[in-house]
Amino acid sequence: MTDTVPLRLVDPVDALATKVSDRCGLAIDPLQIAAMLESDGMTDRMAGDDYGYKDVFALAEDIYRRIPHRGPGEPLPRPDRIQALRELSHGLLYTLPSAVFPAVAFLLGARNTITGMVYATAFGWVWTMGWTSVAYRLLGHGRADLAAKVLRRSLVLGIAIPTAIGALFLPPATLALTVAQLAFQLAGGILLFHRREPVLFALSAPAVGVGLGFLLGDGTRPLAVAAVAAAGACVVLVGVFATLQVVRVPAVKEPAVRIRAEIPRALPVIGYAALSALYLLSADARFDQPRLDLALAVTPIVLGMGVLEWRARRFGERSLGLLRRTRYPAEFRIRVLRAFAVDLCVAVGTLAGLAGVLAAFLYGHGQLSRLGAASLAGHVLLGGAYFTGFLLINQARFGRLLGVLGCVVAGYLGAVAYLGPDRQVPVFGVCSALLVFGLVIGLLPDLGQVWRYASY
Repeated sequence: MTDTVPLRLVDPVDALATKVSDRCGLAIDPLQIAAMLESDGMTDRMAGDDYGYKDVFALAEDIYRRIPHRGPGEPLPRPDRIQALRELSHGLLYTLPSAVFPAVAFLLGARNTITGMVYATAFGWVWTMGWTSVAYRLLGHGRADLAAKVLRRSLVLGIAIPTAIGALFLPPATLALTVAQLAFQLAGGILLFHRREPVLFALSAPAVGVGLGFLLGDGTRPLAVAAVAAAGACVVLVGVFATLQVVRVPAVKEPAVRIRAEIPRALPVIGYAALSALYLLSADARFDQPRLDLALAVTPIVLGMGVLEWRARRFGERSLGLLRRTRYPAEFRIRVLRAFAVDLCVAVGTLAGLAGVLAAFLYGHGQLSRLGAASLAGHVLLGGAYFTGFLLINQARFGRLLGVLGCVVAGYLGAVAYLGPDRQVPVFGVCSALLVFGLVIGLLPDLGQVWRYASY
């Protein structure tokens, strides 16, 4: 009798399910599987001819039943109102230091004050974004101790390095302003990292109050000195509280993570911060004592930055909700594009509202010019670009982000150099419009790709 090997038929859907499981692990819902199949070239006709299903989604539903998954009934987390309030408060926190600058300018002079502010803001912007991104990655790996170590080093080196460089060309008083602003910016960033916004508000309030007293009062030298002294005390206290946040973190050994391995991943963030600082500061840092409306044109985008952060986070959360409630990839794309349009309108509309209030105030006091109105409009458009940029960062599309931003910044600087400083404001408005348009065009192809929302 001849031995025979029994024929074992393999279900092609089982084979496909195994392949899908190896690639996506724990699936959230059939929509993600359908999106993955479509990205591999699967069509409704192929699903019918090769597997016997009416369309790709029907095939994805069967695959979903055959592999491990989290289950469709897993509820989404409710919106965190406390987190929303924290994010919305960031704009006001970013604006608070400006209450002291008039007193500083009274004592040091406008040129020295602007020089110190620009130097500290540019370095602190890039430095803080870079090292904070490293700290967040380490925190995501479960290594709060290493995140604290990174923040400690960033605080010390972030003050020491620009101080040593600034000592070569800055007057002593301007250097002191630079060190104080850097210390406040870096230490305040640590408090925000640890969600200590109320602490930062409380520590800043006395200095802000004295600074407003100088601004709204007689503007005498004693009031200016008092405001600067209060600001110095605020910097020291913020530094102390920030240090306490990063020195009392217990060390752990697992999981094994190296700080050096995370630093290269922060380079795109550093590039984005550097280009953003170059663009905004080159437009707003004028050394010829500008009109009041031009000097305050940046206020809406600073004050509304918390709204941009909040809407960017909520977009990710709502996209996950759409993912759970939508059956077909095409339907998901339409709904997520609609959600993006709404959030972009909310972000730009909020900044436009703030700009309108400021414009009305300036107009009522005879301080609003056509250039001032154009500068306000340019900053509102830039806010829309920032919001879109946040979404590109969340989806790790740094190539498009840096490409568009780099081209716009280069074009802006070249146009101003060619046309002259008198055309700076209208060129800034045109470039800001081109920036938001370019970033939106760069984002649109990815908005409907389901797998990109796994990181939210």
